[in-house]
Amino acid sequence: MTRAGGARQPEILLMGAHYDTVIGSPGANDNASGVSALLEMSRLFASVEPALTIRFVAFVNEEAPFFTSRQQGSMVYAEAARRRGDEIRLMVSLETIGWYCNEAGSQRYPPLFNLFYPDCADFLGFVSNFVQGRQCVGLQRRFARTRIFR
Repeated sequence: MTRAGGARQPEILLMGAHYDTVIGSPGANDNASGVSALLEMSRLFASVEPALTIRFVAFVNEEAPFFTSRQQGSMVYAEAARRRGDEIRLMVSLETIGWYCNEAGSQRYPPLFNLFYPDCADFLGFVSNFVQGRQCVGLQRRFARTRIFR
């Protein structure tokens, strides 16, 4: 679904989640939780005119054996968006948001990520590359100010 923007319509905020899962997992957290949030956000934005266009996309083939291959759903989408000349300004990936645990050691990461993120699975993470770092921090701050956290 796409929700056309107003003042900055050509610019796109891409909201995405993947609907496949890892082998041996029922998929409720990875990643039905992200898809559920994506669907709910698209419903909420149906009655709002955002400044920039918001595109809601569900990806397939994000897990092995497709991860990092040319068949990975987000890679296929990115290549098509580049060919179309889409002005994607930021991408929000809703990933494994359906699990909470406040015990130390409940969150594990690939090497070196533990230097930047907590070891307790009681948070929502906002992560970006260095180029979009300021945009990501701005998004995190706006998210923290929503009525959900008051």
